[in-house]
Amino acid sequence: MNQHKQLSFKYRIFGSSLLVALLPLLLCSILMLSIFTDTLERQSHETGEQQIQKLTDRFALILQGEEEALQRLCEDEFVQRSLLDHTTDELVKDVYLALYQATNGMSSGAAFALYDAGGQLKFTTQEGTPQAQLPVNWGLLYKAAQQSGAAYLAEPEQDAASQGLPSLRAVRSVHAANGSRIGYVVCSLTAQQLRQSFAGLLPEGGPLFLFTPQGRLMYASRSGVEEEAQRLREALMAGTLPTQPDQNYFLRTEPVSGCLLILRQPAALSAGAVGLMRSISFASAAISLILCVAISFLLSRSLSRPIERLSHAMHQVRRGDLDAHVDVERQDEIGQLTEDFNEMTTRLKAQVEERVQHQRDLNDAQIRQMQAQLNPHFLYNTLDTMKWLAKIHKLPEVAQLAGGLGSILRSSIASEQFITLRQELVLVEHYIDIQKIRFAGKFQYVIDVPEHLRDIIVPKMVLQPLVENSILHGLETSESGYIYIYAQCDEKVLNLSVTDDGCGMSTEMVERLNSPEPKMLQGHLGLYNVMRIVQLYYGRDYGLHATSQAGIGTTVTLRLPAGKEECNAESCNCGR
Repeated sequence: MNQHKQLSFKYRIFGSSLLVALLPLLLCSILMLSIFTDTLERQSHETGEQQIQKLTDRFALILQGEEEALQRLCEDEFVQRSLLDHTTDELVKDVYLALYQATNGMSSGAAFALYDAGGQLKFTTQEGTPQAQLPVNWGLLYKAAQQSGAAYLAEPEQDAASQGLPSLRAVRSVHAANGSRIGYVVCSLTAQQLRQSFAGLLPEGGPLFLFTPQGRLMYASRSGVEEEAQRLREALMAGTLPTQPDQNYFLRTEPVSGCLLILRQPAALSAGAVGLMRSISFASAAISLILCVAISFLLSRSLSRPIERLSHAMHQVRRGDLDAHVDVERQDEIGQLTEDFNEMTTRLKAQVEERVQHQRDLNDAQIRQMQAQLNPHFLYNTLDTMKWLAKIHKLPEVAQLAGGLGSILRSSIASEQFITLRQELVLVEHYIDIQKIRFAGKFQYVIDVPEHLRDIIVPKMVLQPLVENSILHGLETSESGYIYIYAQCDEKVLNLSVTDDGCGMSTEMVERLNSPEPKMLQGHLGLYNVMRIVQLYYGRDYGLHATSQAGIGTTVTLRLPAGKEECNAESCNCGR
């Protein structure tokens, strides 16, 4: 698994596609071949079982016909009379008529013979030279005497046409009215007659063998199968059937006579056919493998090449080249990803340029501020000297002016760009104290800022210009004015408001203050600097907002983030 993860994307797609395409193909080929051969074998087995069953049923039907014929002859009046009395020409004629009727009534054309109680042949329909005398103390007649029904026994045929094969003989005892045995009726069924009986039922595949219960071959549907019959006989004596790779044997036992029927059928698929099918399957698998390799290679290449181009472009972006661009050559998901990458680099380049410009603006403002600090530093040292001289000569107002102005100048030249609102309010109070000495008794002020808001971080010197604007412009024509400085927090937004009850502000000035563009305040240095600094640090969502009514007063509100650590400027030196 770890080695697979270490492979490149191209080879992972290639290998995965190859496995996904090839494994199901191989499994399906093996499964289909197995199912096909099993199905053919099962069908062949079922066909063989059906055929051997039909042959067994036909043989049982033949034996049933013999049984019925034997029973009719045993009960025939002329047959019984011929075995008891001296035969006359008329009686002989009637007996042969009964025997031939029994013969003609059987499809196998079996031969019938009558033997008296001593085993002497009396009548027969068999051609050739049948046995004139049969023993009654052993053999066929003895077996028939031991049972009430027909007895079956295979005995060698004397006819040369039988090729040494035994015939199946069925014997039944003939009893007189008083129950004494007066003779025997014998029915002989030869191999030639069996061949006629099985005609039309024998399959084309293989021969049929009929063995006696003692294992002697009684019938074979083909000639030249003596060696096979001997192997079958040996197998039967061992209680098994021979097995051959291309042949199947089917065995049935006829229940009445105990004879064994064996049918040989060729297997559904020979070893050569199975080998040929396997060769074809392997050849198909090899061709499919080549196709799968080619298609997997093309697929992996079509997917990996655009991703490689994207990866190369990303490396360029990582090295700082934001002009990296990938041509869109397709309209699928990868093409959409390429378009998104190009759009991302375009936006990233724009954002970087915007950040660079933003930093340039901050740097310019800081440079201007540092340039402006040179003169205030000299003034601060001078004012500090004036303060001590005023204290020495006992001039408190001059000392207060010099001390307040010195605090303001000291804060303006300090390196910190952000201070707490508490510190900002101290600077505002210093400024108001100076203006109160200048405008003695002309205005009053109130600072209403909750204690929990005084630790919020704000840019330095953003509230003093608003107070200055209210004193110098709002209360310019007033003899007694009022300035209210307050703060409130609303959904993480800090609102610092300066309200005066002066002459009010013109509509044009209100619109310029409410505009999000700092350039609208050019010419009003204090307000312009406040708007510019706030938007550079916090964005265009923050800034100034003014409301005013002529003769009633003006309120200017500064919107800032309410968090105690809301400084987003990279150049912030507030110590957070």
